[in-house]
Amino acid sequence: MENKKNQLTKRALLSTCWKINQFILQLSVNKNRKLLTKDRNIIERIIFRNIYTNPDIKKILFVGCHLYSSWYHKIFNLSGKEFHTIDPDPESKKYGSPQMHITGKFELLKNQPKMFKNYDCVILNGVFGYGINSLADKISALEAAHKILKENAIMLIGFRNQSVPDIDLDIIDEIWFDAHFVPGFDSNFVETGHSNGHSFVCFKNK
Repeated sequence: MENKKNQLTKRALLSTCWKINQFILQLSVNKNRKLLTKDRNIIERIIFRNIYTNPDIKKILFVGCHLYSSWYHKIFNLSGKEFHTIDPDPESKKYGSPQMHITGKFELLKNQPKMFKNYDCVILNGVFGYGINSLADKISALEAAHKILKENAIMLIGFRNQSVPDIDLDIIDEIWFDAHFVPGFDSNFVETGHSNGHSFVCFKNK
């Protein structure tokens, strides 16, 4: 009971910090750095908020860096969380997190034991079909996520769910992952309403 009460207190405090930080971001983030699309609205306003206010999520790895995601580390200001980034393009370092940025291929983290069981959340949004392209690389990326995530940590995937989706969800190994609700939603699969079919799906690491 005491532990549950502490969790609720932490969530309430984080919720207050989120509101304060959102006000600061409205004043400080250049609007030219934002993509005003339905999928970005969902991840920035709903998914990130629920990750922010979850006291069990302390360390996050965001895969892929661009101008429009270069301010994402600021979203987690005042939360006490670590927000790291990774991208294979050396030029993308300028868009990465100042806390920690890795220049390299995400899928190769499966070969780096020092990274194993290191993260509470991995976010792969718009990277399948945009850098992680072949079936072998996609499976390697899923293996990397499984290895670097702690037990019961979450993997969030954002992808275009078209006639030929960016990733076939059937390749996600049930030995590695269980279905998990998308943060802020009651389902593990969420359609954003974007014209390109962009959707989010979430899994819990075993």
